[in-house]
Amino acid sequence: MDLTLEKLNEELKTWVNENGPSRDKDDQRFGQHLWNTYDLDKLFPERDSAIDGFGDEKPSDAYSKIMNAILKTV
Repeated sequence: MDLTLEKLNEELKTWVNENGPSRDKDDQRFGQHLWNTYDLDKLFPERDSAIDGFGDEKPSDAYSKIMNAILKTV
């Protein structure tokens, strides 16, 4: 499933409401959750934790990196 900016915004809102600024009950980070839910390989053909949001502990950091990648495709 592709991740749109609208979906990303909704995911962040839901995440913060349920988990605050930390990991979820399964010990996943926000970016990790997105990678496991959506096909982000299209946005990040070469995985690089410095830019792809997967390893960021703060949801806001992962959000910013993934949002920037989505905006580059628009």
